Amino acid sequence: MPSDVVVEINAKDVGLEKIASGKVREIFKVDDETLLFVATDRISAYDVVLENARDYAEKRGILIADTKFEFGLDARTNELVLVDEVLTPDSSRFWSAESYVVGRSQQSYDKQYLRDWLTSTGNKGKEGVTLPEDIARRTAEKYTEAYEKLTGKTWR
Repeated sequence: MPSDVVVEINAKDVGLEKIASGKVREIFKVDDETLLFVATDRISAYDVVLENARDYAEKRGILIADTKFEFGLDARTNELVLVDEVLTPDSSRFWSAESYVVGRSQQSYDKQYLRDWLTSTGNKGKEGVTLPEDIARRTAEKYTEAYEKLTGKTWR
């Protein structure tokens, strides 16, 4: 990485405590009544990957409402490594572009269907919940539909 690329701001050297850090901003405590917000114009791999994925999915009728990327440090090499799947129905919210309506609950191709069932039945956060066959089947159908829309292939 070029030495002139800023990847992190460390203000401890000037006596400021970092309160929060985000993709394009850092927040430091100046004193008990003052915070310093430092905004940057950084672009990340996340921006590029998500933009390409968004465009790909949208052409196939799926809106990527949000997603997560999970990383960890390899203890042996100290390298940043991807530790979970990305851009799947388990790591993202996939919405139908065809039926999308601003401000309403969306038709989704992800685990939101299962979450909604867990919440509506009072089972959210509980261990040992047995899924009814129709809920398991419908969740699998949503994942299959996302796969087929995104790949253009029939599942199995």
